[in-house]
Amino acid sequence: MTTQTDLTFEYFWEVIAVKRRLMEVEFKFNNLHWKVYGLHLKSKWSDFEEDPQSDDQRRSEVLATRKRILEKQKDDALPFLIMSDLNETKGTSTIRLLQKRGDYVVASAVDCVDSRDHWWTQYYENEDEYRPVDFIIMSRDFPAKLVGEKGHIFDGADGLFASDHRFVRIDLEWGEH
Repeated sequence: MTTQTDLTFEYFWEVIAVKRRLMEVEFKFNNLHWKVYGLHLKSKWSDFEEDPQSDDQRRSEVLATRKRILEKQKDDALPFLIMSDLNETKGTSTIRLLQKRGDYVVASAVDCVDSRDHWWTQYYENEDEYRPVDFIIMSRDFPAKLVGEKGHIFDGADGLFASDHRFVRIDLEWGEH
């Protein structure tokens, strides 16, 4: 596992690091080779009146992260998954920026639902709102196929015991390699 500690961006008057860093794990299995990135963007709490919910900071973090992932993919051409707590919902510019650069599709978020077909992964108490902020994002060249049309959100009795977010997962079919 590698932790990317040198991701930085300009934010107001200074250059700062991506708050929670980017983790990277490389896998080899049955002649397949791919990566999984772990990404946790800044929460909505802010120290700046000019960015009251840290939207600009998360957008900057995602641009720095996308740039690094694309640099790494250019070097090694490995497909990837991004397991993420983005603290943003799917329709925001932050999520779109992670998935695309101009017309180039970098990766796509897998739709995930629970056993009742609910899509939320976090209850945001400050706004009394259920939101999907945790995603699995798959590069378009990922070597396994998604089993079914959607991923899964755990909604068992202990679903929020360890975290204020619900666990997301996907089932993959690897085929013959």
